[in-house]
Amino acid sequence: MRYLLNRYPASVGAKLTYPRDAHPLDTPGDTWEYDLTRAPDDTNTYPRDKDLYATAKEMAQKRVAVATKGQETDGDKRRDIFIPIYKNLYAAKYGINDPPFNDSSAMVLPVKWTTGYSQEVQDAMDELTQMRSYAKEIADSIGVINTTINTMAQEVAAAREAIEKLNEKLGNGAWVKLQNSVDPGVVKSMNAEKQGYLDFIASYNDTMNRLRTDANTLNQELYRTLNDYKKKAVILGINDDFAKELKAAAGSGRIQGTMFGGAGGMILAGLIVYGLAQQRRFRADDKSGTGRGINNLFMRN
Repeated sequence: MRYLLNRYPASVGAKLTYPRDAHPLDTPGDTWEYDLTRAPDDTNTYPRDKDLYATAKEMAQKRVAVATKGQETDGDKRRDIFIPIYKNLYAAKYGINDPPFNDSSAMVLPVKWTTGYSQEVQDAMDELTQMRSYAKEIADSIGVINTTINTMAQEVAAAREAIEKLNEKLGNGAWVKLQNSVDPGVVKSMNAEKQGYLDFIASYNDTMNRLRTDANTLNQELYRTLNDYKKKAVILGINDDFAKELKAAAGSGRIQGTMFGGAGGMILAGLIVYGLAQQRRFRADDKSGTGRGINNLFMRN
């Protein structure tokens, strides 16, 4: 995905153009929005195939009835669903490049970043994201320290091996006596080399202690961050139960493929997820002595 962001960078001060939303519920698969010529307060639709438009309404009513098991559904939600169904039917009949409405635009409208939760919840979720990023940064820093420790340990092992070889020669009294008589500089140089290795090992120990202290300090911070993350996740009601309930509500591909398909399926899936979240909040309310429950932050604006 990064390659697309690099391909289409927004220049500072550049004018950015976006179409008008063709329906209130945003989906990334919507291929047609409204042109800028459309009045912002115009709520009418101008389909180019009125027969398909009527068919889409009937299909939406039937499929929503099946999905909701006959329960009453808000009329606006039905309208939001049959519009993408109409677009799918129109594309199948006329092709994906033919506009389904008189004022349709091929421009793409970014999904509006609205979670449906209060600003307090959004801030908390953003904080969780930042905490995850911070935790990764800490772990990466520990990895850098470990790489340095591992490299230095290998260098120290090589230094100790070199010292052993030097000691073999320097411990041979006859050889040392011979060298001193022939070229005293050889033994002196070897002793200096040995001392250099010894100094390196001593400095390694000091550096190692500092690196280990720093790594342990970072690890303690990582542990603290993890605990804070878990506490905040509990407050938000994020746990494995939510994933299980979501899977049970969705079924095996039921939402995405068999009911609507395309943008319509995505919209219905969103409605079910929202309904599930609301049910969880109400169940938590019933168990809470405060009347808000453990999911008390999940309150809509």
